[in-house]
Amino acid sequence: MPLEIKNLAFRYHPESAPILKDVSLTLKAGECAGIAGCNGSGKSTLIAAVCGLIPGFGKGILSGEIITENPPPAAVLQNLDAQILTDTVHDEISFFASYTSRKNPAFTPETVAERAGLGYCLDRKVFLLSTGEKQRLALACAVASAHSGLIVLDEPSAYLDDDGAEKLSGMLAALKENGHAVLIVGHEFSRLKSAVDKSYVLGNGVLSESPVADSHCAVAKTGREKTAGPSVLRANGITFRSESDAALVNDLNFEIKTGLITGLTGPNGSGKSTFAKIAAGHITAHDGTISVNGRETERGELLEKVRLISQNPYTSLLYKTVGENLARAAREAKTRAPYDMENLAATLGVLRLYGRTIQSLSYGQAQRCALLCAAAANPDFLIIDEAVSCLDREGVEAFHSAMDIFARAGKGVLVISHLNRLTAEIADELHAMPLCPANGELK
Repeated sequence: MPLEIKNLAFRYHPESAPILKDVSLTLKAGECAGIAGCNGSGKSTLIAAVCGLIPGFGKGILSGEIITENPPPAAVLQNLDAQILTDTVHDEISFFASYTSRKNPAFTPETVAERAGLGYCLDRKVFLLSTGEKQRLALACAVASAHSGLIVLDEPSAYLDDDGAEKLSGMLAALKENGHAVLIVGHEFSRLKSAVDKSYVLGNGVLSESPVADSHCAVAKTGREKTAGPSVLRANGITFRSESDAALVNDLNFEIKTGLITGLTGPNGSGKSTFAKIAAGHITAHDGTISVNGRETERGELLEKVRLISQNPYTSLLYKTVGENLARAAREAKTRAPYDMENLAATLGVLRLYGRTIQSLSYGQAQRCALLCAAAANPDFLIIDEAVSCLDREGVEAFHSAMDIFARAGKGVLVISHLNRLTAEIADELHAMPLCPANGELK
């Protein structure tokens, strides 16, 4: 039996409520089980326990049994940056596939990359990848190195476009045919339902059987009348190339106005995240100009006027607790924010999290806190890069309401996502970013 969980319970502190209660699950060879649940329901905690990461690498009290076959399972967790170890896509796949290639010489970095849809960027530096591309890379490495009979995946399709989700479904089907068992968790996995044999919901610490369903439902509209103001950010002729001279962004022209929530969609690898880093001043080695409030702006001003909520929220939450991060962000504000921060925190549902350590937050909770801290610095412009991808429906609604508050205060908001349907519901204006080399003027 690749996986057997018996009466598993876990709590982070002796006095805290258990996040897992009497969880039991069996997974046979060739089976795929999907566990859905809202943010903070304990999905990632369960995965960490199966992987042996808690209580060894995280404080807490664990009881019950987890029985897996040796060696430990292959895993892809939510923090992709913490799992990528080498400099290039080729090196990363080579490192993880070395064991498999000794048994199967046909399993080369080239074939693995092609199956994951990464053949075009085999020699690219990892830091230049989008999060969707990083997710494809981590999944490809897990599949290439899997030899324990069990693979566990945490939100494996969160950053994948439809092509990536389809390729992942194919990977899962092949793993099952080869006798592997697969455990996936996420707030929803409707695009992977063809590969899921049995599904569950984790809520209030309890695991219950449930049919696989598309959790998508329309985002509630705020009722705000769209009032476009002047341009808050303008990109003119932005071009950025990798070290191999591949165009990641090509002659991009893009205008964003105050008072609107602007959406930007596009497939994995189209340059959305690269543009976000350029607009926020995090990448400077590019051609073209960025103007804020009608004036061409240098890197130092961009860092002050633009806040980027990146795909990995933990990279911006550098202090121990939520409250400490919020206080630091507020000190960086040059002027008082034109919105009520307590109301914004209540809208995001994070008032009760101020005393929590960043380490104890779920990914979705960390994303909400990162948005609150960005707003506390009172920037002119917010860029939210794929930060809704790992949120449950309640979290998406909270983010949408918070962005609406920011926009109504006369600020600019850009929300970036590969999820076209969801972005269209959130945004007042929607733009699509085609794959390079044909970015040009966005429509």
